[in-house]
Amino acid sequence: MSQADSAHTTTLRPGARPGVPSPQRITARSLASEIRGAHAHLIARIAAVPPNMIDPFLQADDDDLQLRADHLRIVLRATAQYVGAFMRDTASFSHAVQIERKRLDSLFDDLISDLCGAIEQAAETVRDEEA
Repeated sequence: MSQADSAHTTTLRPGARPGVPSPQRITARSLASEIRGAHAHLIARIAAVPPNMIDPFLQADDDDLQLRADHLRIVLRATAQYVGAFMRDTASFSHAVQIERKRLDSLFDDLISDLCGAIEQAAETVRDEEA
């Protein structure tokens, strides 16, 4: 088989077992389109939620801070999903790439908790100071 032919041969979906009927056979071209689709989905999700603007002449109030925390959480969740898809896609092409999905999810959960939690804590502090 030539190199040109091997780029278009039918392959099993990652994790499928040879000899076991698979409902979906995929090509190298469809694999590439999956990660491109995941990337386009990430961009669309981020574009759909622009950050709120805080007046540069004012202190941020509790609503400003809460909106910022919500925005960051949405962006980081979308990014986490993309990174997961990206790593699965990359690992499907090399046995040398090993990543535990639970560990990856845990890393993003910690990051989101730390960053968004700090902003939400600041919003609560501002709320308490105004009361």
